[in-house]
Amino acid sequence: MSTSSPLQYRTIQTLQAEKGTSKAYLVRLLVKNIDEKLSKAQQTYFAVTLSDKTGQFIFCCFQDHPIYTLIKGLKNGAVLEAHCAPDTYNNQFSPRIQFATVLDGTDPIVIDALIEVPKEPISDLWAELTKTVNLEIKDVDYKAFLNTLIFKLKDQFQKHPAGRTMHHAYHGGLLEHTVHMLRVALRIVDVYPSVNKDIALAGIVVHDLGKIREYDFNYAAERNQEGEFLGHVVLGIKILAEAQTLYALPKDKLLALEHIVAAHMLNAEWGAATKPCTPEAIFVSMVDNLDAKMAMVESTFQHTVPGTFGNYTKGLGTCLWRNPV
Repeated sequence: MSTSSPLQYRTIQTLQAEKGTSKAYLVRLLVKNIDEKLSKAQQTYFAVTLSDKTGQFIFCCFQDHPIYTLIKGLKNGAVLEAHCAPDTYNNQFSPRIQFATVLDGTDPIVIDALIEVPKEPISDLWAELTKTVNLEIKDVDYKAFLNTLIFKLKDQFQKHPAGRTMHHAYHGGLLEHTVHMLRVALRIVDVYPSVNKDIALAGIVVHDLGKIREYDFNYAAERNQEGEFLGHVVLGIKILAEAQTLYALPKDKLLALEHIVAAHMLNAEWGAATKPCTPEAIFVSMVDNLDAKMAMVESTFQHTVPGTFGNYTKGLGTCLWRNPV
């Protein structure tokens, strides 16, 4: 009597390397986001963003799938162990999930294998943020205000992502995004004499702080009621107003930062409260967009074979070509 061999474990990255085979593997996956959608036939299905430390993919779960009921009852942050066969759909990496069970999401060994974090240690990124505030910003009001604010928000700033799925959507992503923007700004701000460096750098530090209040974060970001009602732009302005009780910025200096927060998304359809109308607001919005887009590029290239096109990236609106090594 023959017995079947136990399934071997794979990560998303190593599963992708198995393309071309029909063999199933065990993959442990974090549920980052579940979107309920309607098919062309007007049937409800779920578009589920699944990830581990090595990458992510979207699994479309239709009503006739064996795990449809399981998915329907899950929340962001759940952990699955899935039987996955490597596959593609419309030339995109799209594993076929045959079966899945829910794992203990509190097991530190399981979580450590799933949670993506910045490549640089959080402590190093935080040290760079505080150093930049204290050495590069000369205005005493902005320096004192930012030191007071980021000290108060330190734990949340170090933990929160910068989004749910689009860019820097992982533990520490908000801090990494902010520090990367500061690095870019420091390299180019002197090219543009109309930009006040202190206002621009301070604006970068505070531009996305509203995401701390917009999302509840337990390994995956879930927009809470306050986030749904107000969004991170309005919440960011509220955070600045509340911080006035800790250090009162002069009205004109506070307004300059509030405008950057209000306008950094550029367009109303993207979430902006107004269009940027100061050099600093335009500068911050451009640096923000650059870092967000390049983070999408880096994420896509993590699981793109050199000399091929990667998966379609929604935020970029294209499939990226990765040059051969």
